[in-house]
Amino acid sequence: MTTMQSNPTDSEEISPYAWMSVRDGEIIHEVLSYAASKKKQPLRVLEWGAGKSTVSYASLLNEELHKFEWTALEYNRAFFDNYLVEELKQFSNFTLKQDTVELKHAKVTLDGGGVINALCWNSGELKPFLGEEYRRDRLANLDDYVDFPLDKPSFDVYIVDGRKRRRCLLAANAKMQPGSIVILHDAFRDHYKCAMGSFTYCSEVGDELWLAADTGLALESILDFIKA
Repeated sequence: MTTMQSNPTDSEEISPYAWMSVRDGEIIHEVLSYAASKKKQPLRVLEWGAGKSTVSYASLLNEELHKFEWTALEYNRAFFDNYLVEELKQFSNFTLKQDTVELKHAKVTLDGGGVINALCWNSGELKPFLGEEYRRDRLANLDDYVDFPLDKPSFDVYIVDGRKRRRCLLAANAKMQPGSIVILHDAFRDHYKCAMGSFTYCSEVGDELWLAADTGLALESILDFIKA
């Protein structure tokens, strides 16, 4: 594993794009812009953990005239219905359907041609990080959520910011192709290290982010871009 170190900014301000530091929010924006600039076809993004970031970054890509297909995966039906669906309704081309008993699918086609697909299973609110009282939440079956990309064409950017992050990292690694980028939020958590170690070319960046690419040269190019 080739690991490159960065100088964290330790920012305490919250990004307008997502629940993270301002610097980390900007880094994700920069990485997405970088990836989109390298693509002749629409940029394909997979995000584990839908929310404010879904709408914010898709809107930014749209404003920058990038073509993209953004797929956001969520497991908490109440959050999906009460927050994300309401946010997506602001766009004129909004549709919502029940794909299966367990799976809801919201879709938006933005005026610039970008597409957001938000998929939500019905696993409830999971809070294993709150301690022993919520220990059983770790046993929730999120296989479909985690394994979603395994039988799909590869994505260009994988954003890991939801539940089951170790398994999501492994799923992203299994689908890496030339040019693929993986972004992990809250990378300071020690229990993610085992999955992070499955990547060869990676780097800690910003305050709480970690990036991986398919080659050392690709990783250096990304890091140079976000430091410019």
